[in-house]
Amino acid sequence: MRVNATWAFRGLWVVLPVAAGPALGAALDGRNDSVALVASVILWLGWAAVLVASLVPSTVGLTVLRMLAPAAGVATAWAVVVGTDADFGEVGVGDVVGLVVTAAAAVVAMAPSVGDAFVDGSSYGPERRFALRVPAPVLLGPLELTWAVALAGVLVVLPAVLTLAERRSAVGGAPAAPPDDEPAPGGAPAAVAASRP
Repeated sequence: MRVNATWAFRGLWVVLPVAAGPALGAALDGRNDSVALVASVILWLGWAAVLVASLVPSTVGLTVLRMLAPAAGVATAWAVVVGTDADFGEVGVGDVVGLVVTAAAAVVAMAPSVGDAFVDGSSYGPERRFALRVPAPVLLGPLELTWAVALAGVLVVLPAVLTLAERRSAVGGAPAAPPDDEPAPGGAPAAVAASRP
């Protein structure tokens, strides 16, 4: 029996929170509670977006799949490095399983049969659509660079969101005072606006 690559991806993605979750949780340990909460919500939303995209095959779903599945591998690799405090002697079996599952999901998401299934999902009635094959020179650099540039916005916005979450107090959402050795963000106008009831 031949396993459909689309179903293989769905299976890998469903077990992803169990496989990579402990590594991501360990990387968030010791962080501010609001930072951990915001990061967890972002991770769960990304996971749910890919799951829904994989269950409803379309060209848009293929884009979501192929953008976020490799990002899960990058996030898990970061979590393993941060969670072990750069002491790779502490990398456990769970970390390795998380890396293997996220890497497998990223590889399967890039499979040509997955692309064909998702492109055909956007077809009308009995017609059959096929994905164009990517030329080999594009696979060796420009494709990866394009993916990195597309996700660069996330890498710029995400730290800002997490910093904002860290500066918010847990009660009432009022801005927390910055440490004594750090100036208030935005200078005096922001401090005056933040102090208003």
